[in-house]
Amino acid sequence: MKRILTFCFLILFCVHGRSQSITKRGHPEHVIVGAGISAGITWLVYKNNPQKKWKAWAIGVGSTAALAGLKEWADASLLDGNPSAADFGYSVAGAAVGATLIITLTNRKKKTVGSTQFSVGSSQSAVLSSQYSVLSSQYSVLSRQYSVLSRQYSVLSRQYSVLSRQSSVLSRQYSVLSRQYSVLSTQSSVLSTQSSVGIPSSQSAVLSSQTFSTQYPVNLNNEGY
Repeated sequence: MKRILTFCFLILFCVHGRSQSITKRGHPEHVIVGAGISAGITWLVYKNNPQKKWKAWAIGVGSTAALAGLKEWADASLLDGNPSAADFGYSVAGAAVGATLIITLTNRKKKTVGSTQFSVGSSQSAVLSSQYSVLSSQYSVLSRQYSVLSRQYSVLSRQYSVLSRQSSVLSRQYSVLSRQYSVLSTQSSVLSTQSSVGIPSSQSAVLSSQTFSTQYPVNLNNEGY
């Protein structure tokens, strides 16, 4: 901060030394230099503390007024000049104008940036809302598909249970038929053995008698017998 004040004092001193040749009284030059120095100081303070704009304004105007008073004192003491209250007043007036312009322009820029950020945030919110609606619709579609697949799975499970029962029934029937086939195969082998030997067994006789009785049944009610 000390370097900034020293630099501003040097600028004010140099410009004031040349300002006497520009105008007769140098009042416009004091206003311009005071506005420039105050604007620079106000901008530096306000940049570091955006929440304290009036403090920045007061520091800018006060620093410029102090520099203007120091310059007038230097004119009277070091340069053998005459101090001028009018020059000091014009310098302070220019400082007030410069600080006010900086505060006003900076606030406008911040409002513009804030509105731009708000519009960007609104557009992003709209995009997020549309994405949320799309995701919600996709979620509803997936939920419906899941319900359909669940129903199909339940139907397939029932069909599988029915097929399993049918398979068990067929397995039992197959086992029964296998046993019957084995019995019939055994009987067929016994009969073939008996027929090859030529000796009728009691079983063949019984079978023959059953066959005969089946072909020629006996009438018990017939009086001839």
